[in-house]
Amino acid sequence: TWIVQLSAMNGQIGGFELKPDQMQIFNPLYILLLIPAFEYGVYPLMKKIGIPTTPLVRMVTGMVFTSLSFVMAAILQIAIEGKLDEYNVEHGTSFSFLQLQNETFPYLRENQIHRLAMIPQIFILTCGEIMCSITALEFAYAYAPESMKSVCQSLLLLSNSFGNVLVIIFKKVTDNYVRN
Repeated sequence: TWIVQLSAMNGQIGGFELKPDQMQIFNPLYILLLIPAFEYGVYPLMKKIGIPTTPLVRMVTGMVFTSLSFVMAAILQIAIEGKLDEYNVEHGTSFSFLQLQNETFPYLRENQIHRLAMIPQIFILTCGEIMCSITALEFAYAYAPESMKSVCQSLLLLSNSFGNVLVIIFKKVTDNYVRN
């Protein structure tokens, strides 16, 4: 998860430390701010310049944005590991990414990229989420027969819960792998 990546980054802001879990607040804040911006700004602008705003176009664009956010995460990971390599060469050490996340080596994180560098990818992910997930919910509600509206929406949300279960399983497997 991105929390693992955040735990290896510098969170110091003056005398305050921005914790990895606290960065999760940006997604719901962006959602609350961007839904009206998309409905009253982005989608009308797309129509005005001739870009179709059908549900399919919005969902595909949302998936592209979501994929782009993960590419951004990969680039950030490369930068984090590059800074760690620089630190190792400069100090004659051989710390790994896993040690960078460890609380017993805070001086390693002080020389790392700041946690706020993740804000752009959270923003892009949120834009993708708005274009894909909200459009899918609208689509399921608008085109489903009256007797199936709640069933269609519940199935859409059930697929989200399956994704969350996969994250839990993946986390357990990787935690066991890291310990061994």
